Amino acid sequence: MIVKFQNREFFLGILIIILITDISVLLDVPLFRQIFGFLFLSLIPGIIILRGLKLNSIGTANTFVFGVGLSVLFTMGFGLLLTTILPFLGYESPLSTISLIIFFSILEIILLVIVNRQEPQEGFTIKIPIFNKIDKICLIIAFSVPIFSMIGIYFMNQFDENLLLLSLFFLIAFLIGFMALKNNALSSNLYPLLIFIISISLIFIFPLRSSHILGVDTHVEYYYFQYTFNHLRWTILEHGLLDACLSISLLPSVYTSLSGLNPEFLFRIYSPLLFSISPIIVYLIAKKYIDPYYAFLAAIFFMSQSGFMVTESLARTNIAIIFISLIILSLFSDNIDRFNKGFLIISFLLGCIFSHYSSSYIFFLMLFITCIITYLLSMKYRVIRNLNFFTIVIFFCALFFWFSIVIEGPFTIGVQFIEQIFDFGKGVWSPELAQLSGQNLSVPFVSAINLFIKWLTFCFIGYGVLVGAIFWVKQTQKIPMNQIESPLGMLDIEFIILGFISGIILCLTVFLPVISVGYDIQRIFLLISVVLSSFFMIGGIIIIKQLNLIFKKFIKKEKSMILKVLSPTCVMTCLVILNFLFSMGIPHQFVGENLSIFFNSEGDLYNRMYIHDQDSSGATWIKELRDKNLDIYSDVYGEKVLQSQSEILYTSRIPEISSGSVFEKGYLFTIYYNNINKKFFNTMNYPLDDNLAPKHDEIVKDLNKVYTNKGSEIWTI
Repeated sequence: MIVKFQNREFFLGILIIILITDISVLLDVPLFRQIFGFLFLSLIPGIIILRGLKLNSIGTANTFVFGVGLSVLFTMGFGLLLTTILPFLGYESPLSTISLIIFFSILEIILLVIVNRQEPQEGFTIKIPIFNKIDKICLIIAFSVPIFSMIGIYFMNQFDENLLLLSLFFLIAFLIGFMALKNNALSSNLYPLLIFIISISLIFIFPLRSSHILGVDTHVEYYYFQYTFNHLRWTILEHGLLDACLSISLLPSVYTSLSGLNPEFLFRIYSPLLFSISPIIVYLIAKKYIDPYYAFLAAIFFMSQSGFMVTESLARTNIAIIFISLIILSLFSDNIDRFNKGFLIISFLLGCIFSHYSSSYIFFLMLFITCIITYLLSMKYRVIRNLNFFTIVIFFCALFFWFSIVIEGPFTIGVQFIEQIFDFGKGVWSPELAQLSGQNLSVPFVSAINLFIKWLTFCFIGYGVLVGAIFWVKQTQKIPMNQIESPLGMLDIEFIILGFISGIILCLTVFLPVISVGYDIQRIFLLISVVLSSFFMIGGIIIIKQLNLIFKKFIKKEKSMILKVLSPTCVMTCLVILNFLFSMGIPHQFVGENLSIFFNSEGDLYNRMYIHDQDSSGATWIKELRDKNLDIYSDVYGEKVLQSQSEILYTSRIPEISSGSVFEKGYLFTIYYNNINKKFFNTMNYPLDDNLAPKHDEIVKDLNKVYTNKGSEIWTI
């Protein structure tokens, strides 16, 4: 069913939402303020802009993801403009609730009026899907997934019971399997909704696992956010890397001011909530080239990456990946004209730059190389080019202006990072290579199966890129497709090149340690999976079809059960489910390996990431009652706790003090792990080396304890 909103209806509908938001925020109406405040910032500006661009018939899913992307950019861009201009006019709190609601409402209404006064255009359409019986069964199962997720998290946090949380992943696997059996009866409009439900259910497990910030870099990111929110304006603190990331300072500050939520809770959920749309974008990209069910599997493959699950700890990276995926979707969307495509691409490039420096550098190199190769091919072949040098120049100028002229530090560091990549003589092979070659397997049998699945996915990806190149040559030379190749859609040459470059980046990340240090494999694989998820499916489908042709020579019955089991749908579904379960650590959990923080309240990963309430209370004591003229000592993770819970950016780290050194006068801050396990963290590296860790009792034996809460302790030196 298609619902069409004419100009008047669209104008009044958006205006009513803006007015409800204003009233809810100004009167602090619970629930309404949070819901409409989020829509006001995350969707409404983008919908108005899309209407102004006359992109009324690009589909509901496309409208939704483009609307969110444009809205997030609008929030960062206009927020930056306010914090730059208003202080010069004598107003020192541009990010206060009153100023934000006034200026954002005025600008959105102005845009709405401008759009409404355009030439009469086709109505704004929303396609409401009509579901059949099988669709409804899938929806019933799907809507039980977030229920399992929330109840499972509650039981894990309150009773340390992980059975329901483990059951969640098997429920998702069952849903995928059921859809595989009934995929011919499923409506194509069902897939984006199912993907979004699964995405929301998975991505909130990590941030809701604790009542405090989880992660490593997250704590210093939260420090930058607190500084911005407390001062109600964005400023450059250190001309460093994090100053360039509006996604972790300005953006959550605007959301906090308008939503009225607890700052720490808001910071934990805002990036997962935004990033939950990314699997839908992956689906929309893949759907152009493969059947909707296979595109759905590509989205599940993307969600299987560990970087997706821990979005809270990768906020700046993953928000940049939202913009990168939207750029790729814009590039290869056939129902968007050239002008609007250019506008969307440049807009999302700016969003990527505002979000994360490293992701911007990597994606710039990807686009630059793609543009050069496409240009060279166009000199010999007839090539449809979606990417041009003008876009690349705009991208570079924006990179240089923001990172070099405005922030200053990140551009120089980025150049040094690229130089290190090409210095092959330094360092040793990255630890990822040892794991992928079968070394250091913690549980040999389970880890071996996991290793086999990983290598199989890599092979499918590589074969998919190769097959894509062959298909393009055949299409260019007008060579007829065979029976196996014909079901695939027309592959864009730029998409194939991006897949090839992504594969090279993956190899470099594994073989060159300097890349793993600067941009770890967890983040890099999530970024390139936006493209490689499609090639994983393409490669798998073609390989399985080719194997089936071989099997048919030996099996006389064409409808043999063996051929049905070995069909692309069956095999790829099984592989995606297995990859999903192994990536989430389910088999490892059943054999007693307590690596996952989702299912365990112990282990190295838990100790590194989890903040106990006692730690937060101790940090609060330090913040409020300490003598600010004295130094603070802690280990590396104690420092992380102080960054987020006390707004103390740096401490003197214990491991950096040799056994013969004498402490200067100050405080020693110890966290739950230090006092329960009687040792300190000696490094941020994983796993921890207990033999090198400074001993707790040796450090505190001559100190005076001034605070304890049966977890965190504070000593005077």
